[in-house]
Amino acid sequence: YSSAASDVYKRQALSRMDLIIPVSNYSKSKLPEGLDSKKINVIPNGFDLENFNEIKINTHKILSGELNLVTVGTVWPRKGHHNVLKAFPEILKKYSNVRYSIIGRLADLSKVNQYSNENYFKEKIKLHGQIQNKELYKVLNESDIFMMLSESQSSGDFEGFGIAVIEANYFGLPAIGSKNSGLEDAINNGVSGIIVDPKNSKEICDAIETIVNNYKEFSEGAKKWSTEHHWSKIINRYIKVIDNIN
Repeated sequence: YSSAASDVYKRQALSRMDLIIPVSNYSKSKLPEGLDSKKINVIPNGFDLENFNEIKINTHKILSGELNLVTVGTVWPRKGHHNVLKAFPEILKKYSNVRYSIIGRLADLSKVNQYSNENYFKEKIKLHGQIQNKELYKVLNESDIFMMLSESQSSGDFEGFGIAVIEANYFGLPAIGSKNSGLEDAINNGVSGIIVDPKNSKEICDAIETIVNNYKEFSEGAKKWSTEHHWSKIINRYIKVIDNIN
């Protein structure tokens, strides 16, 4: 089908719904035009880590002399791991002891491999692949800043929210995420992290420096932001809008 025809079918299907819940304002912007705005309510995704109340959080981040960056998400172009790697030479100029952990299914390494084979990356980057939750929590506890420099694809694929950001926030990790994506709702800009142009290495480096220089405030802001997104609270927002259906 053509894009126009596809929008017609989407609009017809969605117009029959009593309630439409996009997970971010960016996702909302992708809805077909002509829908009843009263039926549309943005509610973010919630998180519910396994045994999250029992997880011991490392509160001594950034004090080790190293800067540990991490991304959690399937490795493919939309997730933007390559945007972190593209900015890596500039990051290294300020933080020679930087490390970058990449966690997630290795679905498409084509863009990552354009950068990761460089000699100065080999000691700095670790591709973990898919790992168990216990190991994931260990890596998050050892990390300082969560990176998600996602980019929309020509196919129409885009970052709708980014729940991995909220999960990392729970561990006290501030996040750096992309403008013009659902990450603008997943990150409380200036509080739980910073929103940047994912293609602008200077913006990325400046965001890292701002967080490092104000780490305690950003880390506390991240933890507080995460608690607002636990399913125990998010579900009440669903119940409220469902109860108000005419």
